[in-house]
Amino acid sequence: MPRARHRPLRMMPPRWRRRPHSLPVCSGAMSRRLTPWFFPLLANLGHNRQQSRRVRRVGVLSDITPSAAGQPDAVALQTEIRERFMRAVGALSDRQREVIMLHDVEGWTTGDIGEALALSPQTVRWHLHDARKTLRVA
Repeated sequence: MPRARHRPLRMMPPRWRRRPHSLPVCSGAMSRRLTPWFFPLLANLGHNRQQSRRVRRVGVLSDITPSAAGQPDAVALQTEIRERFMRAVGALSDRQREVIMLHDVEGWTTGDIGEALALSPQTVRWHLHDARKTLRVA
């Protein structure tokens, strides 16, 4: 229970945690007006922080080279998958292809891609989402 009691403090912005005396002190009518605004804000900050800490494990794509020792069915399947993937990537727009290759193949962050392509990180994430959606369908 004590751990859950202090969870909101960890969700607060660092500047408020460093200087708790800088928090606005309200009472009475002001408190009633501030409370409905402040607690959802704090909850959203916590939610966003948890979301940003989640890291999806993504392996780096390597060249798939069929081995001579592999079974013919497995080699044919790998070749077919690679061809379908290359066709699907070829069907993407130039911007989506750039973004998906830099992010998923090269391992760049959305911020780095945004700087390199002169886009905001939100736009990079949008292109990434669209590209993945297209690849899933293909």
